[in-house]
Amino acid sequence: MVISMRFRGGLLPLIPLFLSALLFHLYLLLKDPLIPGVDGPYYLIQVELILKGLGMVYGDPPLLFHLSAFTSLFLGDVRLGISLTVALIVSLSTVPTYLLFLELSGDPVPSSAASIALIFSPQLARMAGDLMKNAAGITFLMFYIYFMFRAFKYRRLREILLSILSAYLTFLTHFLDLAFLFLFMFSYLLIILISGRNCWRKNLKCWILIALPVILLVTITSLLFPLLLLRCE
Repeated sequence: MVISMRFRGGLLPLIPLFLSALLFHLYLLLKDPLIPGVDGPYYLIQVELILKGLGMVYGDPPLLFHLSAFTSLFLGDVRLGISLTVALIVSLSTVPTYLLFLELSGDPVPSSAASIALIFSPQLARMAGDLMKNAAGITFLMFYIYFMFRAFKYRRLREILLSILSAYLTFLTHFLDLAFLFLFMFSYLLIILISGRNCWRKNLKCWILIALPVILLVTITSLLFPLLLLRCE
Protein backbone atom coordinates (compact mmCIF):
# COMPACT_ATOMS: atom_id res chain seq x y z
CA MET A 1 0.00 0.00 0.00
CA VAL A 2 2.82 2.40 0.87
CA ILE A 3 4.57 1.68 -2.43
CA SER A 4 1.33 2.16 -4.34
CA MET A 5 0.68 5.54 -2.67
CA ARG A 6 4.25 6.67 -3.40
CA PHE A 7 3.85 5.64 -7.04
CA ARG A 8 0.57 7.53 -7.35
CA GLY A 9 2.10 10.60 -5.74
CA GLY A 10 4.93 10.40 -8.23
CA LEU A 11 2.45 10.82 -11.08
CA LEU A 12 1.73 14.46 -10.24
CA PRO A 13 4.59 15.89 -12.36
CA LEU A 14 3.01 14.31 -15.44
CA ILE A 15 0.38 17.07 -15.64
CA PRO A 16 2.75 20.06 -15.95
CA LEU A 17 5.10 18.01 -18.14
CA PHE A 18 2.34 17.16 -20.60
CA LEU A 19 0.87 20.68 -20.66
CA SER A 20 4.30 22.26 -21.15
CA ALA A 21 5.05 19.87 -24.00
CA LEU A 22 1.68 20.55 -25.62
CA LEU A 23 2.11 24.33 -25.51
CA PHE A 24 5.70 24.07 -26.77
CA HIS A 25 4.82 21.96 -29.80
CA LEU A 26 1.67 23.92 -30.57
CA TYR A 27 3.77 27.08 -30.64
CA LEU A 28 6.27 25.50 -33.03
CA LEU A 29 3.51 24.30 -35.35
CA LEU A 30 1.42 27.49 -35.32
CA LYS A 31 3.99 30.30 -35.08
CA ASP A 32 4.24 30.67 -38.87
CA PRO A 33 1.30 31.57 -41.15
CA LEU A 34 1.78 28.43 -43.26
CA ILE A 35 1.94 24.82 -42.13
CA PRO A 36 5.62 24.01 -41.45
CA GLY A 37 7.84 21.32 -42.87
CA VAL A 38 8.72 19.76 -46.19
CA ASP A 39 5.69 17.45 -45.92
CA GLY A 40 3.29 20.10 -44.61
CA PRO A 41 1.26 20.50 -47.84
CA TYR A 42 1.19 16.71 -48.21
CA TYR A 43 -0.62 16.40 -44.86
CA LEU A 44 -3.08 19.12 -45.90
CA ILE A 45 -3.89 17.31 -49.15
CA GLN A 46 -4.39 13.95 -47.45
CA VAL A 47 -6.64 15.30 -44.70
CA GLU A 48 -8.71 17.52 -47.02
CA LEU A 49 -9.41 14.58 -49.33
CA ILE A 50 -10.39 12.38 -46.38
CA LEU A 51 -12.83 15.08 -45.26
CA LYS A 52 -14.28 15.19 -48.79
CA GLY A 53 -14.93 11.46 -48.62
CA LEU A 54 -12.33 10.58 -51.25
CA GLY A 55 -9.93 8.84 -48.91
CA MET A 56 -6.16 9.15 -48.95
CA VAL A 57 -4.82 10.01 -52.39
CA TYR A 58 -1.36 8.59 -51.56
CA GLY A 59 -0.76 5.22 -49.93
CA ASP A 60 0.69 5.69 -46.46
CA PRO A 61 0.16 4.52 -42.87
CA PRO A 62 -3.22 6.12 -42.19
CA LEU A 63 -3.55 6.70 -38.45
CA LEU A 64 -2.29 10.28 -38.15
CA PHE A 65 -4.21 11.45 -41.24
CA HIS A 66 -7.53 10.08 -40.01
CA LEU A 67 -7.05 11.41 -36.49
CA SER A 68 -6.17 14.80 -38.00
CA ALA A 69 -9.28 14.65 -40.19
CA PHE A 70 -11.46 14.01 -37.13
CA THR A 71 -9.87 16.92 -35.25
CA SER A 72 -10.14 19.18 -38.30
CA LEU A 73 -13.82 18.34 -38.68
CA PHE A 74 -14.39 19.23 -35.04
CA LEU A 75 -12.40 22.50 -35.22
CA GLY A 76 -13.46 23.50 -38.72
CA ASP A 77 -9.86 24.15 -39.82
CA VAL A 78 -7.57 21.61 -41.45
CA ARG A 79 -4.25 23.27 -40.62
CA LEU A 80 -5.27 23.74 -36.98
CA GLY A 81 -6.61 20.19 -36.81
CA ILE A 82 -3.34 18.70 -38.07
CA SER A 83 -1.23 20.88 -35.77
CA LEU A 84 -3.30 20.08 -32.67
CA THR A 85 -3.35 16.35 -33.43
CA VAL A 86 0.42 16.21 -33.93
CA ALA A 87 1.09 18.30 -30.82
CA LEU A 88 -1.22 16.15 -28.68
CA ILE A 89 0.23 12.83 -29.81
CA VAL A 90 3.85 13.99 -29.56
CA SER A 91 3.23 15.49 -26.10
CA LEU A 92 1.78 12.16 -24.94
CA SER A 93 5.27 10.68 -25.23
CA THR A 94 5.90 12.27 -21.83
CA VAL A 95 3.58 9.66 -20.28
CA PRO A 96 5.33 6.37 -21.18
CA THR A 97 8.78 7.93 -20.80
CA TYR A 98 7.99 9.24 -17.33
CA LEU A 99 6.28 6.02 -16.23
CA LEU A 100 9.12 3.84 -17.52
CA PHE A 101 11.76 5.75 -15.57
CA LEU A 102 9.48 5.88 -12.54
CA GLU A 103 9.31 2.07 -12.67
CA LEU A 104 13.09 1.89 -12.98
CA SER A 105 14.06 4.46 -10.36
CA GLY A 106 11.00 5.00 -8.17
CA ASP A 107 11.91 8.68 -8.17
CA PRO A 108 9.98 11.43 -10.01
CA VAL A 109 13.12 13.58 -10.47
CA PRO A 110 14.97 11.36 -12.98
CA SER A 111 11.61 10.45 -14.49
CA SER A 112 10.86 14.12 -15.13
CA ALA A 113 14.36 14.67 -16.47
CA ALA A 114 13.96 11.80 -18.93
CA SER A 115 10.62 13.16 -20.17
CA ILE A 116 12.04 16.67 -20.58
CA ALA A 117 15.08 15.33 -22.43
CA LEU A 118 12.81 13.59 -24.92
CA ILE A 119 9.98 16.06 -25.43
CA PHE A 120 12.16 19.18 -25.71
CA SER A 121 14.97 17.57 -27.68
CA PRO A 122 15.90 19.41 -30.91
CA GLN A 123 15.52 16.18 -32.89
CA LEU A 124 11.93 15.58 -31.79
CA ALA A 125 11.05 19.26 -32.20
CA ARG A 126 12.32 19.16 -35.77
CA MET A 127 10.45 15.98 -36.58
CA ALA A 128 7.21 17.30 -35.10
CA GLY A 129 7.43 20.37 -37.33
CA ASP A 130 8.65 18.59 -40.45
CA LEU A 131 8.28 14.80 -40.41
CA MET A 132 5.09 14.68 -38.38
CA LYS A 133 4.31 10.97 -38.66
CA ASN A 134 7.83 10.10 -37.51
CA ALA A 135 7.38 12.22 -34.39
CA ALA A 136 3.92 10.82 -33.64
CA GLY A 137 5.24 7.27 -33.98
CA ILE A 138 7.78 7.94 -31.21
CA THR A 139 4.91 8.14 -28.74
CA PHE A 140 3.51 4.73 -29.65
CA LEU A 141 7.04 3.29 -29.70
CA MET A 142 7.63 4.55 -26.15
CA PHE A 143 4.31 3.08 -25.02
CA TYR A 144 5.39 -0.25 -26.51
CA ILE A 145 8.70 -0.17 -24.64
CA TYR A 146 6.96 0.75 -21.38
CA PHE A 147 4.29 -1.94 -21.60
CA MET A 148 6.80 -4.54 -22.74
CA PHE A 149 8.95 -3.75 -19.71
CA ARG A 150 5.90 -4.20 -17.45
CA ALA A 151 4.94 -7.41 -19.27
CA PHE A 152 8.33 -8.94 -18.50
CA LYS A 153 8.26 -7.62 -14.94
CA TYR A 154 4.72 -8.57 -13.92
CA ARG A 155 3.81 -11.22 -16.55
CA ARG A 156 0.21 -10.06 -16.82
CA LEU A 157 -2.05 -10.40 -19.85
CA ARG A 158 -3.05 -6.73 -19.70
CA GLU A 159 0.51 -5.51 -20.27
CA ILE A 160 1.05 -8.04 -23.05
CA LEU A 161 -2.08 -6.89 -24.88
CA LEU A 162 -1.22 -3.22 -24.41
CA SER A 163 2.29 -3.74 -25.76
CA ILE A 164 0.83 -5.49 -28.83
CA LEU A 165 -1.64 -2.64 -29.34
CA SER A 166 1.11 -0.03 -29.00
CA ALA A 167 3.24 -1.85 -31.56
CA TYR A 168 0.33 -2.01 -34.00
CA LEU A 169 -0.38 1.70 -33.59
CA THR A 170 3.30 2.34 -34.30
CA PHE A 171 2.94 0.38 -37.54
CA LEU A 172 -0.16 2.40 -38.49
CA THR A 173 1.76 5.63 -37.91
CA HIS A 174 5.18 5.28 -39.56
CA PHE A 175 7.45 2.53 -40.90
CA LEU A 176 10.72 3.95 -39.56
CA ASP A 177 9.32 3.92 -36.03
CA LEU A 178 8.20 0.34 -36.63
CA ALA A 179 11.74 -0.50 -37.79
CA PHE A 180 13.14 0.82 -34.50
CA LEU A 181 10.49 -1.16 -32.65
CA PHE A 182 11.58 -4.38 -34.37
CA LEU A 183 15.23 -3.53 -33.69
CA PHE A 184 14.41 -3.14 -30.01
CA MET A 185 12.25 -6.27 -30.03
CA PHE A 186 14.89 -8.56 -31.53
CA SER A 187 17.71 -7.00 -29.50
CA TYR A 188 15.70 -7.94 -26.42
CA LEU A 189 15.41 -11.48 -27.74
CA LEU A 190 19.19 -11.65 -28.09
CA ILE A 191 19.61 -10.45 -24.51
CA ILE A 192 17.19 -13.15 -23.30
CA LEU A 193 19.04 -15.90 -25.17
CA ILE A 194 22.52 -14.94 -23.95
CA SER A 195 21.56 -13.93 -20.40
CA GLY A 196 21.80 -17.46 -19.04
CA ARG A 197 19.50 -16.68 -16.14
CA ASN A 198 17.18 -19.27 -14.65
CA CYS A 199 14.06 -17.40 -15.81
CA TRP A 200 15.09 -17.19 -19.46
CA ARG A 201 12.42 -19.69 -20.53
CA LYS A 202 9.67 -17.56 -18.95
CA ASN A 203 11.13 -14.44 -20.57
CA LEU A 204 11.28 -16.18 -23.93
CA LYS A 205 7.64 -17.24 -23.60
CA CYS A 206 6.65 -13.66 -22.75
CA TRP A 207 8.64 -12.37 -25.74
CA ILE A 208 6.89 -14.81 -28.09
CA LEU A 209 3.46 -13.84 -26.73
CA ILE A 210 4.22 -10.23 -27.67
CA ALA A 211 6.32 -10.59 -30.82
CA LEU A 212 4.33 -13.24 -32.67
CA PRO A 213 0.98 -11.35 -32.66
CA VAL A 214 2.75 -8.13 -33.67
CA ILE A 215 4.48 -9.79 -36.61
CA LEU A 216 1.23 -11.49 -37.67
CA LEU A 217 -0.78 -8.27 -37.41
CA VAL A 218 1.75 -6.30 -39.44
CA THR A 219 1.98 -9.03 -42.08
CA ILE A 220 -1.76 -9.59 -42.43
CA THR A 221 -2.54 -5.86 -42.55
CA SER A 222 0.15 -5.30 -45.18
CA LEU A 223 -1.24 -8.11 -47.34
CA LEU A 224 -4.85 -6.95 -47.01
CA PHE A 225 -4.05 -3.26 -47.49
CA PRO A 226 -0.97 -3.04 -49.75
CA LEU A 227 -1.46 0.72 -50.19
CA LEU A 228 0.09 1.08 -46.74
CA LEU A 229 3.40 0.06 -48.30
CA LEU A 230 3.47 2.46 -51.23
CA ARG A 231 5.08 5.38 -49.44
CA CYS A 232 7.64 4.35 -46.86
CA GLU A 233 9.82 7.42 -46.38
